[in-house]
Amino acid sequence: MNKSWFPIVVVLAVVVGAAMFVRQYGSRQPAPAGLEGNALESSPSDEREVSPTGAIPLVSGIQLAVTSPSGNVTVSSPSFTVRGKTVAGGEVFVNDSETKADSSGNFSATLTLDEGENYILVVANDAFGNYAEKEFTVTYSP
Repeated sequence: MNKSWFPIVVVLAVVVGAAMFVRQYGSRQPAPAGLEGNALESSPSDEREVSPTGAIPLVSGIQLAVTSPSGNVTVSSPSFTVRGKTVAGGEVFVNDSETKADSSGNFSATLTLDEGENYILVVANDAFGNYAEKEFTVTYSP
């Protein structure tokens, strides 16, 4: 092989290696809160497989209903309460606010809105890593 091709081959090998690394490890997401490490409480009905690295994949599939608001709304007060229902005892995140559903699955979280359009993301998860999410906007117009 001619020595003038050697730098090109080295650069090509580095680029291909980097692309393979990013494809393998670049899309990994952190485990949900409370599921860090390799420990996992399981139940007989939990049939998900744990990967060799110990990462637990998130599986969608729990109930999440936002009862208030019923969709995108405009309000005249900066204080706004999101209410809904999910699995009993589930963790619920409404933007940066964390709460826990009661024994019936009901939850509520009060937010302080900025003037204009506010993006609201509600995420609920259970102890097994199952989750559901809803999103909507609330417009605050004083």
